[in-house]
Amino acid sequence: TGRPWLPWASIPGPEVRLNSLGYTPDQAKRAAIPLSNWYGHPVRWRIYSCHMGEPSLGDHRERCLADALVLEGNWSGPNKSDIGRATWVADFSELREPGQYIMNALRASHYHTVWSSPFQIHDHVFAPLLRGAVSAFTLARCGQAVGPIPGPDGTEYGHEACHTGDAKRDYSHTLFVDATTGKHAHGHVHSTGGWHDAGDYGKYTVNTAFTLGTLMYAWEHFGAAITAAYASEGPEPLAPASGPARPTAPDAGVPEVDISPPPGPGNVSEAQGDGLPPGIDLGAPQAPLGPFLDEVRYGLSWLLTMQDESGGAYHKLTPTAFADLQIMPEEDTSERFFAAVSSAATASLVAAAAQGARVFAHADPALAGACKRAADRGQAWLDAHPEEQAPRQGPFTTGTYAGTSSPRYVDSIRLWALAERWESFGDAGAFRAFEKLLQTFPEKGVNCTELPRSPKARFEEGSVFPNCTVQLVFDWTTQGNFGVIRYLTSQRQLPWGADGNLRRQTANALSAAAGALARISRDHPYGRTMGKYYGWGINGNVARQTMLLHAANLVAARGLGGRVSPAAQQARRRAAGLGLAHLLGANDFGRSYVTGVGFGPPQNPHHRPSMAEKRPWPYLLVGGPWPAATDWVDDKLSFETNEVAINWQGALVYALAMWLPEEPGEPAVSSPADSLRADGQVR
Repeated sequence: TGRPWLPWASIPGPEVRLNSLGYTPDQAKRAAIPLSNWYGHPVRWRIYSCHMGEPSLGDHRERCLADALVLEGNWSGPNKSDIGRATWVADFSELREPGQYIMNALRASHYHTVWSSPFQIHDHVFAPLLRGAVSAFTLARCGQAVGPIPGPDGTEYGHEACHTGDAKRDYSHTLFVDATTGKHAHGHVHSTGGWHDAGDYGKYTVNTAFTLGTLMYAWEHFGAAITAAYASEGPEPLAPASGPARPTAPDAGVPEVDISPPPGPGNVSEAQGDGLPPGIDLGAPQAPLGPFLDEVRYGLSWLLTMQDESGGAYHKLTPTAFADLQIMPEEDTSERFFAAVSSAATASLVAAAAQGARVFAHADPALAGACKRAADRGQAWLDAHPEEQAPRQGPFTTGTYAGTSSPRYVDSIRLWALAERWESFGDAGAFRAFEKLLQTFPEKGVNCTELPRSPKARFEEGSVFPNCTVQLVFDWTTQGNFGVIRYLTSQRQLPWGADGNLRRQTANALSAAAGALARISRDHPYGRTMGKYYGWGINGNVARQTMLLHAANLVAARGLGGRVSPAAQQARRRAAGLGLAHLLGANDFGRSYVTGVGFGPPQNPHHRPSMAEKRPWPYLLVGGPWPAATDWVDDKLSFETNEVAINWQGALVYALAMWLPEEPGEPAVSSPADSLRADGQVR
């Protein structure tokens, strides 16, 4: 009891695995520890309050020195972790008092003791990281200079204006044909702006739209809390470890979007970036948007430039091949081209534009009106091309976003687009089309509450996802989940003839999916909602499960999805919290997967600015182990496991926003009946 007699021994390490950033008071709190070949299994755990300082003896390195014993108990187990290692678990959810703490574990042999990284308990513990995760999008801006933006330790980051000549179209890359002559043609369409997609500097319609959907859902669900997070400093952040930890295991009256070429390169350098890049002229918002919606506006305004004269959307905008690894964005002088129009890109643009029309209806009517027109033109293209127009990418060797692992890839995006058109514009035809398409899900005999198999080898043709109404694996290939959530949480009165039975079945499917995720988390030693499934970018999936779990509780609150007990709803919240903890240290490596944050964060992300400056840019969620639990490599060349991507980053933002303190007030997004009329006018 009391203060340990060897305070210098409280050196944090990767053995005691927990959320190394911390917890809110009401979150589930668990730690795990694996069997030691030398010192055996753990027998006892203790949690102490602690303070930062230098020990009076020992190495004099500053760390969190243990003070008073606040909680103790016995480890439970063993359980098998995903790498087959015996692992014990401690649940300390009863610890709710705000403060800074550290945990130790006593092992059976030789009374060997190991210590966790320090962690905090505080209502606003995730507010600094949420602000940082959003600033990572600002740092990923294309077309203008950004920065300086501080990292967790005050170090500044930024880049100069880049890719201001975006972009060219020709027949080879874009299948561009002159509408008058019918001959192959080439030219330039202004499309600066947007975000660099991942470790590369390309811009991809499908992934940008999907990311925007995630961010706009975060705003719709937690907008008041996000706004408050920018007013709250939160607790003083704990400094990350000085180096990587050694892994122990492996319409009318609204202006059109101006896409005319700009007079010259842009150089906007506000850290939070209120302006749009040159050539995208929407005027100023009606009222200050704040940093979060400013960032969404930046991505959304670029997305609209990817629509061609036909109403279809170019699939991507990239060089023919990836740029060199160790160059800053402004040093990339590659010629960049549009890829041909595709069904997936067009449906993605329709979905995000329709959602954006609602989100920005009052704050930025010009953008909302432009989104409405883009969504209408895109839907007209989709209606005229009911057959799938697959991505035709000719000479490109950059990312494909072809969706080959999902047999209903384009249909899933169409579901989202139709649902958003109904919600934003009251389009009854879209609602009927949505229900008709939804009835084709799922296939008979498919178990939609089991995770698919993991790929057995690198670059295998992915796991083929089952044809399910709600997909447990939730990423850009399975965007129908967005449509299902919108359908079940719609604020509109359903039209005459709506299929009540289909709605109940869909709500039951979402409830079953959330229940499955909660059970998987409960039975996993690290609380991981994806169990033993490891696919490309798995950390983004773990973060995005938070949306399925939260949405299921929203639907249950409306009396849909069957009778769901308070305990079951709490189990869903518990799983969401443990999923976030997994990303911040409760995993087989005992390390945070977010650069610059938590214990042993990634030092070498596959991210060109990080490689060029030989320092990890902060607040970035890396992809994580693939195809097996041991296969994470903190190496800049490991694009399979250590790359960053905007869709994963958006999922991290949503997962963090869920745990911000609830704030009273008006909804972040007005109900559709008082925002946009069906004719596109803002009320």
